[in-house]
Amino acid sequence: MLREVTVKIGLERIDTQEGMTVEAMMNEILQDLINTGEVASFIDDIIVGIEENEGHDEVVEKVVRRLAENDLYIKLEKYK
Repeated sequence: MLREVTVKIGLERIDTQEGMTVEAMMNEILQDLINTGEVASFIDDIIVGIEENEGHDEVVEKVVRRLAENDLYIKLEKYK
């Protein structure tokens, strides 16, 4: 069973150039997790999906830690 979580990092509106810049930054920050297939990133959305329930929370923690290390945050209001 694939568990999936989408994380939004809080961009309100972005134009094409900003979107490409944000996506390149996210790809760099999460490169190893993207390469292993644990994470996918599209502009300001991060999708965490792994086959097993075991280990899913750890991947989410890695993503949140990487965001914090790069002065990025999750905008919780987008989940309401």
